[in-house]
Amino acid sequence: TTSTTVPPGQRFYTIKPGETLGVIAASFEVTVQSIVDINGLANPDAIQAGQTIEIPSGIVVVENLPTTVAAPSTT
Repeated sequence: TTSTTVPPGQRFYTIKPGETLGVIAASFEVTVQSIVDINGLANPDAIQAGQTIEIPSGIVVVENLPTTVAAPSTT
């Protein structure tokens, strides 16, 4: 028997027919670029069904920067 130990937090996904990196990235709430970078993909459009890719973890996608709230005046 062969066993493989995957470090904590490491995730892998096997691409299904018709899926794009955009769909996969949105599903895991990560960016397409982060998937491209972690997998060393030369051409993100050249992924194939059955291919297993690593999904980055610990990434927070921020859609809007927080707004700063001015402290109330004490005068």
